[in-house]
Amino acid sequence: MKTVPMKLDNSLPTNQKVPVALKIIEAQLAALNIITETAFKTSGDFRWAPNMDGGRAINLYKVTSIPTLISVHQYIKAKNLGYADSAKDLSLDKFEVFTWQNFTFKDWEHDIKIRLAVVRQVEERNRLEQGKDKLEKFLSEDQQLEGIFDDLKL
Repeated sequence: MKTVPMKLDNSLPTNQKVPVALKIIEAQLAALNIITETAFKTSGDFRWAPNMDGGRAINLYKVTSIPTLISVHQYIKAKNLGYADSAKDLSLDKFEVFTWQNFTFKDWEHDIKIRLAVVRQVEERNRLEQGKDKLEKFLSEDQQLEGIFDDLKL
């Protein structure tokens, strides 16, 4: 069984780099941890102004933009900190935990972190697959056959 290098040796001739790079990409794709369990704690329906009809809403489970996830986290974090500061300003020693749409800050943060991991994984997989598609065009016929034999483990 051949071991796959984790980094491309740039001293190799260009024609030898392509099959090595493809093996590295395939190993990285195989090593990606596929996130299958998404034990969300919130409903995923986030509203910037929850008590207003027609308030702008997003489905957290479908967000693909990292800046949007950061914005949601920043917004809820600011609300949570503001709530605690206000309780302190009012000299309250005991008060209810802050909730946004019936979920705590920690619940929202948990779900945002899960979604962020999923988005990053999709981005990494896409990056690797695009690189693989580009590189495969440069394989010689012999290299293509060798790859088939490797896949067949003959």
